[in-house]
Amino acid sequence: MRLCAQCGEEVPRGCACPRCSAPEPRWEPAPRTFGDLLGKLFLWVVGTISGLACLLAAAAFLHGWIGPGLGQRILQVVIGIIVVGAGVPVGLGLLWGSTINLLERSWMHPPINGRSAAATTRLGRVISASGGGRFSGPALTIPGNALSALEAFAHYGALRTEIPTVHGLRGSPPRVDVALLATLLSLAGRQRLQLRVSRDVNWSHNGQKLTRQEHPVGLELRRTDALPGATSRDFLEARLLDAIEAPTVTVAQADPRLPYRAAAAVAETSQEAPWARLPQAVCAMSKGDPRYRRETRVRLESMLPPGAELRPAGAVCAELAAMLEASGEASIGGVILRQIELGFAMRDPVPSL
Repeated sequence: MRLCAQCGEEVPRGCACPRCSAPEPRWEPAPRTFGDLLGKLFLWVVGTISGLACLLAAAAFLHGWIGPGLGQRILQVVIGIIVVGAGVPVGLGLLWGSTINLLERSWMHPPINGRSAAATTRLGRVISASGGGRFSGPALTIPGNALSALEAFAHYGALRTEIPTVHGLRGSPPRVDVALLATLLSLAGRQRLQLRVSRDVNWSHNGQKLTRQEHPVGLELRRTDALPGATSRDFLEARLLDAIEAPTVTVAQADPRLPYRAAAAVAETSQEAPWARLPQAVCAMSKGDPRYRRETRVRLESMLPPGAELRPAGAVCAELAAMLEASGEASIGGVILRQIELGFAMRDPVPSL
């Protein structure tokens, strides 16, 4: 059994799943109870006896098929065709089915992220299997950009109406949420953040074809530099960066026992920041304050420069659309906005990241 229990993909021996990074499959035979064995044995006995009876009945009819008259002979031919034509296939089918039933084997896979998988094989060949789970994809590709939260906030009307609905920007999301969307894409484009989509997947295998359904359910982010949030271009970026954990960089001190002028090698080690779910990051940024969105809107309105100092709305829309398109996720904009809304709706205590 080389099927991935989480996404159903074929996995090479000794490797993790190349598609969803799940651990190497560890299918185990499902335990067989005495009742299961007795039931299979009973079906095999019944099927075998029934199949042999059909075959013997057909053979006996052919062996005793002799009649004196033409009419009786014709009638016997018709009946013989019916008996043999039905008895032989049914008998062979019962014999084959009852034998195959004994050769089937059930398998279970230990849960991955709370979801288990099951399969049935026959003579080592998969005849049915199903499973599913939730996994995180690779980091999204966001090109470098000059988009800012203030531009998105100022051109909210154009962004809301001109960005194609295929990117998920449907309805009327709050202006602050759209500004925060621009902040996330801008930070990712400048490689200060990484973004990745988590998705649910359900799969089934009928022995010949793998069928898989999946849909995005959330967004995760992590910081990729250790610069303080205060170095960001605006307060929204700074608040978001300060709300999530930064990677740690440790520099080893020179050994004080070395001679005064000895060259001391400086060892530097770094540890990546953990991935955090976007709603928890937004909640940590707002500290669960229900007034945060309104206060942020007022502050952004006070920071708006004269219209002549802003790029045209068309340029901002084109840049945002290009970033969403380059991410490779058709509805990534809608996913981010729904996650932001969920984060603003959270209240104290602030979940740990």
